Amino acid sequence: MCNKIFKSMLAVAALWGLVVGSVACTKNEEETPRDLTIELSTAMLTFTMEEGAQSVDVTSNGAWEVRCEAEWLTITPMKGNKNGKFTVTVHKNEDNEARKATIKVSVMHPTLGEWAYKNLEVIQTNTDEEVSVGEGSISAALKVKDGEVAKVDRATVVAMNTQGFLIYDMVAYIYVYLFDNNIEGLKVGSVVSIEGTVSTYNNFKQFAAIKNEATGEYGAAPEVTILEQTEYTQPTPDVLDAAALDAVAAKPAIKYVEYTGTLSKSGKYYNVIVEGATAQGSLIAPKEADLKAVDGQGIKVAGYVAYVTNEKFVNTIVVATEAVGEAPKEEELGANDTKIVFAEQEPFKEATEDVIVANQTYTFEGFTISFVKKGSSDSKYVNENIRLYKKDAVTITAPEGKVLTKVAVKVTNTNKVLTPNVGEYDAATYVWTGKNRSVELTASEGVVYFSQLIITTAEDDGTVPDGGGNTPDDGGNTPDDGGNTPDGGGNTPDDGGNTPDGGGNTETSAYSFTFAKDYVFTSKGETKALGDLNWTLEEYDGNSLRFDSQYGRGHQFGKADAPVTLLKLSTSDYTAAVSKVVVNASTAKDAKATCKVYVGDVQIGEAVTLTSTATDYTFTATTALTGKISIVMEQPETKKALYIKSIAIN
Repeated sequence: MCNKIFKSMLAVAALWGLVVGSVACTKNEEETPRDLTIELSTAMLTFTMEEGAQSVDVTSNGAWEVRCEAEWLTITPMKGNKNGKFTVTVHKNEDNEARKATIKVSVMHPTLGEWAYKNLEVIQTNTDEEVSVGEGSISAALKVKDGEVAKVDRATVVAMNTQGFLIYDMVAYIYVYLFDNNIEGLKVGSVVSIEGTVSTYNNFKQFAAIKNEATGEYGAAPEVTILEQTEYTQPTPDVLDAAALDAVAAKPAIKYVEYTGTLSKSGKYYNVIVEGATAQGSLIAPKEADLKAVDGQGIKVAGYVAYVTNEKFVNTIVVATEAVGEAPKEEELGANDTKIVFAEQEPFKEATEDVIVANQTYTFEGFTISFVKKGSSDSKYVNENIRLYKKDAVTITAPEGKVLTKVAVKVTNTNKVLTPNVGEYDAATYVWTGKNRSVELTASEGVVYFSQLIITTAEDDGTVPDGGGNTPDDGGNTPDDGGNTPDGGGNTPDDGGNTPDGGGNTETSAYSFTFAKDYVFTSKGETKALGDLNWTLEEYDGNSLRFDSQYGRGHQFGKADAPVTLLKLSTSDYTAAVSKVVVNASTAKDAKATCKVYVGDVQIGEAVTLTSTATDYTFTATTALTGKISIVMEQPETKKALYIKSIAIN
């Protein structure tokens, strides 16, 4: 009996628990709406340099919290419930530059935490003048869409270069691009008004004339009116060491900085190499008067960071520079030395645009300089430099009666690799040494920029190699014009440099191709001539095809919002036997993709897992095969871009 009563009491308790739980759940739902919202009465507060306070109204249907990390302001209260307000109080700004902070106001779910939020920007200037972020301000101009017209009523010029100037209205900055900055009376400290078209360059908003892509003509330049002249004092710069420069490159923003490094001039480009940094400073169209150092000398730069290119170059509008240390001494030429500066030679010294040098031969100072195209791009002269593209070569031949003993190459970019066909090349000093009538230097690993050569010669005493740089072998046989030596059986290699085997067959010729911006597929099923072979995009389930000019990874297939899971690139034009295929491929970050190569229906080598770094992957056949060559890339799990930079066969 007692047991039955006890069970009945348990049942009643369980039922009561369900009722109470049901009531509690209903009450909670009534107190916490399913759609929590929050709105602020303004998105921005502005203050002068003096201490001040302003209130912000909050409209919400839930509990809210306020967060901000800036130490120069206080907020009261930090929490509220439903409709209410909070007050922002700023301390006096005793710095010589404006400051900004972001306040985050979040509506909170009782169990799930932050549900929604709004940001409030707080700006305090370094003057006692009222500032505006409305119509006629730089802040308003920065919000205008590209191609539309904006106006800034009043701002101060804070930095200038040969192509334009940077203006500031105590709240924000914007650049005014004029190409040739020749407005009479304009200087740092000029107070101006600007009206013109807004555009974006490298995520950098600016006033600039817009090019009509259909006609190739530019629209009207920004209209600049000088309102008055004042003296402008630059803010205290952020001094960037190597780590700080790399941080700016990773997250650029317009600000006044200072950094020190070595000036490296390459044509019209002025880079600053900071020891220990991956990033480099880059001076945007500086005035000659602002450059207090010479190429190869230490330099301290003060200026405004504008934008970052190639995730590496911190482009800076120069305000002032200072030479650090002594200038490098001009190299002294010996009696047998000849200096060839390409910018001083015909046809380069009068050039107003790029000059293609691929497959061209020139005579400079009595030396024959030939440029041989072996890759997919045309080497050229541009900005006072020879730009020798990957796999292309330059051949330097001494005058009659002379031989080369040393060639010092002034390399002006970071790639120093030149591979000689004879002699030795030191990539640390960029110097070739040997004793030959001529030398061929090949850009074997990437594009090489160089602006001059210093060539040392000696008299030809008859003991040096012939015109091809070859020396007779010990057996008394003389190599042929291709530099090949007959084999022991008296057979002479063919013109392709191949030696016949015992059966009289020759090896197949090599093929290589590197993608350039003019070689991009446009759709599935398209066939394009990639060098000597026609390739077909046989399978492709994406809809984005383009050339990756930003990171140098070649042909891009797909992107995050237009992913590709399968692509197949194939050719039937290569009819000889295939023993090896090399594919330079990569993926976007965090992708999971593989690459395979087939000859006919036979897979050669093993499937490889791709990384985000452009890498040569070699696929080797166990026996030479003939048939259609197919490159297959797959990523069934991720939605990322795939890249092919180059293809080589045998």
